[in-house]
Amino acid sequence: MELIRIRAVSPAYDSNWFERDELWDAADHVREWIARHGMVAEVVQLPGRTPLVVAEAGGRDDRGTVVVYGHLDTVPSPGFGRWRAVLRDGRLYGRGAADDGYAGYAAVTALAVSRDHERTVLLLETGAESGSPDLDVYLTALAGRLGDVSLVIGLDGAAAGYERWWLTTRATPDSWLLPALAGIGARVFGRPCGVAGADGGGGPADMLARRYPDARHVVTGAAGPDSNTHARDESLNLAYAYRVTESLALLLEAHARG
Repeated sequence: MELIRIRAVSPAYDSNWFERDELWDAADHVREWIARHGMVAEVVQLPGRTPLVVAEAGGRDDRGTVVVYGHLDTVPSPGFGRWRAVLRDGRLYGRGAADDGYAGYAAVTALAVSRDHERTVLLLETGAESGSPDLDVYLTALAGRLGDVSLVIGLDGAAAGYERWWLTTRATPDSWLLPALAGIGARVFGRPCGVAGADGGGGPADMLARRYPDARHVVTGAAGPDSNTHARDESLNLAYAYRVTESLALLLEAHARG
């Protein structure tokens, strides 16, 4: 909830972003929270670029690195913006609650409850709503640290409803991924996964796919049809976010099994 109070406006909507502290405040806040929950985390910044949170969870390293992507920047809505977190009727209201502030918390929680996972690196950028102009630069700079990436999970996707797990994938028909997703959908939601026609990641998802063409890719998210992202009354359906987090934990386990 504290993250919502930080006015982390994306650079495209604030020409003075570099002189302000909000993007760094958001990155530092999440870095501290992640570190308190047992992961190694830092804020990386290349000259003239937006800050990036990089966090790492150790694990087995025989099936390649998992990269989990999300972002912390927001789009201001016209008029008065709701930079105050409000819990009401099972929803968390506030700017960035669904797009995409929940992502880092969901990823860390999924890693904590997962019974087994490969080495995982969490990347939380602060320029996604501006078209992610710095993401590819950071992927190049971190290439040695990321290593052989075999699974990419983007958490900036959108759901068409709350009755099933909505996602998009890039996987070959003989991959372990498709049966794993079917099993997770049945276990957590009691029905097959839904295929989202578009995802909130857009540019970032495409960049990651080009960067790691041999990896399996899943784009999902907790923003629902009534989340009103980028609006004054943006909100996150908490029950659905919990189920997405559970699904992420099971996906990490399935990847480790192969």
